[in-house]
Amino acid sequence: MKLACRQIVRSFSTLIFLLKIFYHSQFYIMSHKLFVGKISQNTTEEQLYELFSKIGQVIHVHMTHKISFEPNNDYAYITMNSDEDAENAVTQLNNNELDGSRIKVTAVHKIDQPGHSYYSNRRRK
Repeated sequence: MKLACRQIVRSFSTLIFLLKIFYHSQFYIMSHKLFVGKISQNTTEEQLYELFSKIGQVIHVHMTHKISFEPNNDYAYITMNSDEDAENAVTQLNNNELDGSRIKVTAVHKIDQPGHSYYSNRRRK
């Protein structure tokens, strides 16, 4: 009986240890998602898809069109196939010219900690 209890306690403590590692590794996860800012209003999702496809496999492109008097105020989220493709896209395409505008490409870090938003490193107030 004592042996069975020790094995259960050991299994339980190992499980808790693994859960703690999983919990803490979950806070800052490099995502395959990229944020692309300062996009020209004339740029289309197809152009972004073609540009990022030269770097790696693109899974999804989501572009927003803001009504603004500033000419380069649109932005997009691009989901790449792997972290490696996303990192290569950031290094190769950041400050690259597209449709007459210098785009800003940054990686989106997923934050799963309570009190944090999905796409930001700052705490909500």
